Amino acid sequence: MVAAVLCCCVLSFYQTTDAQSSSRPTLANAPQDRQAMIANLKEIKELLKEQNALLRSGRVKVVVTKLSEE
Repeated sequence: MVAAVLCCCVLSFYQTTDAQSSSRPTLANAPQDRQAMIANLKEIKELLKEQNALLRSGRVKVVVTKLSEE
């Protein structure tokens, strides 16, 4: 009897969500997605070049300090 009540309680919390659905995204836009990823990677590459140039130039000073423990 207790097991049946417990089982009903557990099953009452069961809900389907998007993560449980069987629909999967299609690869219909794979070429466009690939081009967008390439563009993002190129932008990141340029930003890293700029950051490295700033660090090498000496115009940016990095100071590392220990956080105080409270």
